[in-house]
Amino acid sequence: MSENDDCIRCRRDYRLEDVSIEHEFLICTDCTENLNPSRETVRVCPIDGLEMKKLIIYDLVLIDKCVTCGGIWLDQNELKLIARIVGVNAAVGGYLMGNIANDI
Repeated sequence: MSENDDCIRCRRDYRLEDVSIEHEFLICTDCTENLNPSRETVRVCPIDGLEMKKLIIYDLVLIDKCVTCGGIWLDQNELKLIARIVGVNAAVGGYLMGNIANDI
């Protein structure tokens, strides 16, 4: 990793000493603070009108899920972030599988 890197959530540069190591990916401290479900307003499911539960997926994305109907609702850019995370995981998985195949 270089001296500065991009946060996978917000894509802003950060210094390594300014990152959170609580997550699978290194993210800036601002994004770590934004992953706190208690800081967000409770949302109501547009399908059945019941309160939704906040979930953190991939250790990086805060989503709303209705525990009654199972609907999942994303805020702006969260689908793009999920796609970016899946892409990184796929690239790392492919790299690791290539190294394992070379060792066999």
